[in-house]
Amino acid sequence: MKNINNHPVSILKSSSLINFKPCFLICKIFIILLLGTMGWAQPGSIGFVCSGNPPVPLDTEEERCEGFTPDYPEIISCQLAECGTENTHYCWFVKKNDNNFSRIPDSVRAELVTNSSNFSGPGNYKFVRAFYCGNGNCPQPSELDPNNSSNEVVVMINGAPSITTQPMGNSYCEDATASAISVVVPGQNLTYQWYSNTMNNTTSGTLIPGAMSSQYTPPTSIVGITYYYVVISNSSNCSVTSNTAQITINALPSITTQPMGNSYCEDATAS
Repeated sequence: MKNINNHPVSILKSSSLINFKPCFLICKIFIILLLGTMGWAQPGSIGFVCSGNPPVPLDTEEERCEGFTPDYPEIISCQLAECGTENTHYCWFVKKNDNNFSRIPDSVRAELVTNSSNFSGPGNYKFVRAFYCGNGNCPQPSELDPNNSSNEVVVMINGAPSITTQPMGNSYCEDATASAISVVVPGQNLTYQWYSNTMNNTTSGTLIPGAMSSQYTPPTSIVGITYYYVVISNSSNCSVTSNTAQITINALPSITTQPMGNSYCEDATAS
């Protein structure tokens, strides 16, 4: 529980709901009242819960990277002084950067589960929830005001690096001199880290110590196939992973019998 502008604010992190065993009636009533007051976050979710009248600012500024795929639904919610459970209806709005708010289709619940459709590239996104009573209509974006809407919940989407040239594979003889594999990534303040892998994937590789530039020269001392890839990060801690480059090292021929010298008389038949 935090206090922002002297108002209580709670941020519920990912958790599983407690399995309550049967208890006395007074215990059950207490639990129901507690959950009704706080709201809850679904298992594997983040819920932002606020209290106060009028609506109070939430500590809900979040940063994500472009193209992120959360392994949990992110739920944004805010309790307001509303009309009552049965008579309250909701609608959500979003705006990017300094554009106008627009209605998020089919967002009619008290919480909003964000997904990739809510974001269109890097930018500063602001979410607002409005409510209306009885048989009224959802307010127009231009009609939003603090009396019927939550504070703005801000989600910053940072751009990730973009690879314009992927690393290319090659094959070499054992102990030959290899050419460097490289990537081309526009931008500044980029960091690189190369990985090697015996499998053709970019998830189970082994970090190569010191391989922290846009190119890497693979060794050729070990016969076999090795896959290499690089992870590039920018100053916003957003990253992109390259494709794998297959480097094949072929064994040198092995001589089991060396040529033997001999001597002959002039014009004799040599072996």
